[in-house]
Order: sequence, then structure tokens, then C-alpha cells
Amino acid sequence: MKQTPVGAGRPCDETFKQEAVQDWLFILMRKCFLWSLRTRPRLAGLVLGIIAALGLAGRAGAALPSIDISETNVTVIQTGGIDPLITRSWDLQLDTFPSAPWLSFSFVFATEEIPREGQVFDAASFFIQDFGQIKVTVLATVDGNGVVWLPPTEGTVPIPVSDLTREVMDLPSLQPAFPIGNSYFVTVRLPEQYYPERVRFVFQMFDYPNGLNSVGIVTAPQLYLVPEPTCLGISLLALSAFGLRRLISKPATHARPKT
Repeated sequence: MKQTPVGAGRPCDETFKQEAVQDWLFILMRKCFLWSLRTRPRLAGLVLGIIAALGLAGRAGAALPSIDISETNVTVIQTGGIDPLITRSWDLQLDTFPSAPWLSFSFVFATEEIPREGQVFDAASFFIQDFGQIKVTVLATVDGNGVVWLPPTEGTVPIPVSDLTREVMDLPSLQPAFPIGNSYFVTVRLPEQYYPERVRFVFQMFDYPNGLNSVGIVTAPQLYLVPEPTCLGISLLALSAFGLRRLISKPATHARPKT
């Protein structure tokens, strides 16, 4: 949302009113989507479809709230232990869905390491694989240099760039504090090659022994289905969007004083 300095006048033009309503509607729908992921996973697809139909899914806005690391569905891995490679995984059943579902998760990677050329760093990776470990898809790798989305890896199952979306999240308050960090909410459409098998979502942290610490945080993955839009649904959404546009563009009226 736009912030107005104390004592400054708020512009009263139609552009500001339109942006304000769109910002409010986007934040509301985003909150509904995050709530539905936790409580009604199948409803999440419908909410996401409404956001996309209203043209708000790609709208730039404030970062999402940070991950609450106190929740039970959050996994935290910190480097500095004995094992150089630490793995956590979640098994996901796909045959309860009529087609290949979407997967969502949130993550944080923060580090004390300062990027330098020609050096190896702590890193985190996120990927999915079948139970036979024959099919693998790397979703993202991240280190102090940033995030590489869908890195091309020979012999893996590819995902189109358009099938993965991400939104920046605020970094949680961590102790000790880390100078470099990235946090994202990710949604990805699982490739048809995995359906209807069981798949495994894997989170790995690599610890390079240089005396500098890093932390990786990830939420448990969620599956949901985005329903195909129907003619009636599209028509209703179009009418709603048209009505909202008329409401935004309608000039303000003032009552005339009685004589």
C-alpha cells in the first residue's frame, strides 16, 4: 500500500483511487490464498484462479509476511555440525488428485558468507523425485550469491519457466543476525511425468567447512489443484471486474445544500 507522510496531502485523482482499491483487493485475496493453503488446500486452487482471472497475480506489491519459525510445519537446518550434507524430505501422494497438482512451499536461506569469486559456499537446494529416484526435478538452488530457479540439469525432468512462480517474503528475525538472506513463497506445477505416482519433496543443506554459518528454513509442502475455468465462472469474474472498474471510475458526487 502507498504510504503518505504525516502532514502530506493524499492525491485525490482517479489513478490513486484505482491503485488503492487494487492494492487492497490484492492483499485480501493473497491472505485468503495463504489461509486456504493451511486449512482448505483444495480451495486454494480456486482462490488462485480468481486472483489470476482478476489480473492481480502478477501485480507488484509489498513482500509477504515472514515465515513463523515457531510453527510445527517449519523445518530449520543450521550449518556448523558434523555432517556436510543434511537432508529433510516429505512424501506426497498424487493419486488423490484428478490430474497433476500444484505444489507450494516457503523458504529462507541466510548466511554469514560474503560472495567472492572462485570460492565454495554453503548452499540449499529444493527438488522433487520419484520413489525410485529415477526422475528428478531441481526447483531451486540458493547460496550467498542468490537463487537459481529451475537450474538446467542433465537427465532431469524439466519444468517450463511459466509453471513456477515466486513471491518475495520478509526475512524472519534470526539470532544471530545474518548479513545476507533470501526468502520466497514458491508455487510450481508438477510435471505430468510424476502423476499419479508418489513423489518426494527434498530439502538439502550443504555445509562448506569454512567456519561461517548459514541457516535454511522451509515450510512443509502443500498440494492443491487449480480447476479449469468454466464459461460461467469466467463470465461472472468478467462482470465482477467490470462492476469494480465502474465503481472505481465513477466520479464522486456531493449533495447540494438545501435552500
